[in-house]
Amino acid sequence: MPATITPTLTLDAARALESTFKGRIFTPSSSTGTRGGGGGGERGAPMVFVPTTAAEVGTALRLARAANRRVSVLAGQEVPPDEVSGADAAIVSMEAFQRVDVRAGRVTVGAAATTGEVAAVLARKGLFLPLDDSPDQSIASAVLGMKGSPFLRSGGGLGSLRDAVVAAEIVGIDGKGAGAPKTLRGDAVRALWSGGLRAVITKLVFDPTAWTKDAVRRWT
Repeated sequence: MPATITPTLTLDAARALESTFKGRIFTPSSSTGTRGGGGGGERGAPMVFVPTTAAEVGTALRLARAANRRVSVLAGQEVPPDEVSGADAAIVSMEAFQRVDVRAGRVTVGAAATTGEVAAVLARKGLFLPLDDSPDQSIASAVLGMKGSPFLRSGGGLGSLRDAVVAAEIVGIDGKGAGAPKTLRGDAVRALWSGGLRAVITKLVFDPTAWTKDAVRRWT
């Protein structure tokens, strides 16, 4: 997704901001990348940011904008796809956001956790969510792409994976507060599905209550 974070940083401000970045910044040809600095990659290759916190996602977006680069956000992919290339490209890889927690009846999932990883945790906890059969798909991609339930014969009134989201941690791309982490709850989350809010999703919180009955028996 293209990002338009404003205002554009001065060179000194960009360098100061980069020094606070604790994740990795590198080009695809570098073997390990660096912490808070550029790797020794090929000329003309895109710049890759691997943030470890929601705040660093905002930092990565601001640095990419300051360098006049077009931004793509990847959830859980360590190697940029072939179609993302060029010296004017920047990639924000969400691969560090993979944690899955179950507390107080809520399932909190990092954007890059796969549906397979989420399913494994739910099965151990005796919970269920309407995940599809693409185990390597990131949970953020699954929620954004799934409008209906994949289990249409599982009883009336049970919605989609998207319907189970009760909160979302995001980093806005446009407008006031762009680049700053924010948590959306309730109806405010719907702006993500409608396209009314352009943002990078860092974390999703699900309520599996609707699927509690016979949850264990649903797993095969």
